[in-house]
Amino acid sequence: MNQIPKSFTSLEQCASATGIPLGIFRTAKRRGCPGFRFGRIYLLEFLAWHFSQPERLTVDLQVERGLLTQAQRIAQELENAQTDGRLHNLADVEKAIWFDLLMPLLRTLENMPGSIAPIANPNDPALAQKTLLAWVDKIRADFYAKRLATLENKKTTP
Repeated sequence: MNQIPKSFTSLEQCASATGIPLGIFRTAKRRGCPGFRFGRIYLLEFLAWHFSQPERLTVDLQVERGLLTQAQRIAQELENAQTDGRLHNLADVEKAIWFDLLMPLLRTLENMPGSIAPIANPNDPALAQKTLLAWVDKIRADFYAKRLATLENKKTTP
């Protein structure tokens, strides 16, 4: 006897393994079923939620067609925007922000703590300078972490 996993990575995988129509899963997800978390489908939680509903979920083909048509229209609009140059690659935008805006700002801030510190905290300019440099380091680290996450996400997304 084949064991059915406790969770699935996609609606299609879950529908295929269980025989439950894909539309039932989509409807449940839209209605807030707690069995859908962190990009996974937890079958037992889905079933418990499904059978606790006062009315059984059914697949409404008209609604599904409408949603498909809407998704296709949005996909076409995005494709047109990219072709027309109205939509830009996120990595290119981040790179431009980094090199054209943040890097010069960080370089300026790195060179200024000695002159800004006495103004920021006349009682303890050394602490002010240390705080300003820590902020610069945090900005840099946060940006690099976000950039790295974007690149990692790009590797895993087809």
